[in-house]
Amino acid sequence: MSDLATPVWPYLVGDIHGCFSEYLELEALIFRHAEKNQVRALIVSVGDLIDRGPDSASVVAHFLQGQQKGTHEAILGNHEVMLLQVLHHLAPWNFEAEGCHFPLWLSTLEELYAQGDGLAATMDWDNYQVTIPHLWLSQGGWQTLQSYDMDPANPASWCFSPFVVQYLVSLPLYWESELGVATHALAQPEDLRLVKSAMSGELSLSGQQVQAVKQAVHSLLWRRDLPTGRPDPQRLHVSGHTPMSHVRRWRLLQCTQIDTGCVYGRSLSAYCLPRDKVLAVLAARNYLQPA
Repeated sequence: MSDLATPVWPYLVGDIHGCFSEYLELEALIFRHAEKNQVRALIVSVGDLIDRGPDSASVVAHFLQGQQKGTHEAILGNHEVMLLQVLHHLAPWNFEAEGCHFPLWLSTLEELYAQGDGLAATMDWDNYQVTIPHLWLSQGGWQTLQSYDMDPANPASWCFSPFVVQYLVSLPLYWESELGVATHALAQPEDLRLVKSAMSGELSLSGQQVQAVKQAVHSLLWRRDLPTGRPDPQRLHVSGHTPMSHVRRWRLLQCTQIDTGCVYGRSLSAYCLPRDKVLAVLAARNYLQPA
């Protein structure tokens, strides 16, 4: 059977967070499962390739190469967004190369502060623009910068390859197939509809519509509460973002959460959509604690 005639099965992978060795072990398990079932594997990350774990640079490089080969895909996670926002504010030269422009549908730190939500409501701009970068560094950005041989304490050293920046700014906000749709976080039906309309070109990104889309995007990246209804009326919805003790299926809502907290010392999981099958490997250790 030729490659073109071989069925393709998507395997959705939970938050990797720089745990490259565990990911490679899981990938080998995925390929063995696909070979056993005489299919080709398409590996899809549901976001948060980076931060906290020891080797974010290798994870990003692996998925970038896999995208070029047609074997891997990834969607945008909130940790990729935090990196882009902080780079845009403190190291804007990373967005000067062709194809590296900061995405229109993401909010800059200035825009987040102007909205007056969360920390923005409790401090002035001078404190806010210092606090948010430090928050990202404390949430795993420090380890990511170290994996790229950069000095986390010196933004002048934060110079990423244009290929890496191009890859990160081009990550889609959702992935879909005939069987399912995935976003990084849990999705409200109306937010998913709005974002899909905007990304497909059905909705013009101008004026108040831009702000509405940005708010919907923020929800798809950060939401932890269960949706009020099925995110997609016909298909299963898959997400990461919220660490669970095991892959969690919400049958009535047709939602499956697949982040099983590898970076916290639990496991890294993949979900085979056509077979409702979970594959998992144990974490080597809790990476948030000293070795």
